[in-house]
Amino acid sequence: MIASPKRFAQLRDALLARGVAREALESIAAPAGLDIGARTPEEVALSIMAQIVERRRRVAAQGEAAPPREPAREAVDPVCGMSVTIAGARHAAQVRDTTYYFCCAGCRTKFLADSVRYLSAKLEVDGRNQR
Repeated sequence: MIASPKRFAQLRDALLARGVAREALESIAAPAGLDIGARTPEEVALSIMAQIVERRRRVAAQGEAAPPREPAREAVDPVCGMSVTIAGARHAAQVRDTTYYFCCAGCRTKFLADSVRYLSAKLEVDGRNQR
């Protein structure tokens, strides 16, 4: 994470208070990058890339394979049709025991104001796709 140790400590405390697992937060490198005395944005980027290379080499030297990544699960915003990654989605709403995910607060607000309209439109499209 690109932040000072003080700023990250504040953010970590806020995330812990919101229920984020401590183990997940401990895996975050903060401040990001190796300490090479970077000052410019380009130097900061270089220090971060150097840290990534260093960690990859360390893992490879220990003979550990990187864990396989699962593909990100996605949902379709029922208002605008945009694809939304479910993990970490900032805007969601639950209607009739189903959770819907949105690209932005505006789409969520439109959906909640008239969810019947968006749900019936989805049923029409789904019905056409099954024929």
